[in-house]
Amino acid sequence: MLPFEGALDGTPEAAAAVINGQMERLVRACPAQYLWGYARYKQPRQEAAA
Repeated sequence: MLPFEGALDGTPEAAAAVINGQMERLVRACPAQYLWGYARYKQPRQEAAA
């Protein structure tokens, strides 16, 4: 966890860019902690569906 750097002033697009930049900073600091494989749209296995 790191302190948030930046301000969420201006347009929603500018605020989103600041948030995305901060998230990228956290992932770059410790990439092993980031959930890279999120299988939201992956089909379940046949044996799991039964």
